[in-house]
Amino acid sequence: MPITRDYRDTIRDRLQRDPAFREELLEEGIRCRDVQSGIEALERGEYDEYDLDDIRRLATDIKTRGRQTLAARGGADG
Repeated sequence: MPITRDYRDTIRDRLQRDPAFREELLEEGIRCRDVQSGIEALERGEYDEYDLDDIRRLATDIKTRGRQTLAARGGADG
């Protein structure tokens, strides 16, 4: 469905006066682009497959690195 001129003007006006709306619209555009990029990568066969053991190793690695980062910052409170 095409966007009407009135709708475009309404959005443009809100973008000019509402910084939070402007930021959220930008973030939504980025999220949509990221999703579309991901779909295109899948269609091209650009992905890795993981089994349960791989996932456990990845989770353990992430947990270990997270704890190391927290320790380097002086604990959970940083």
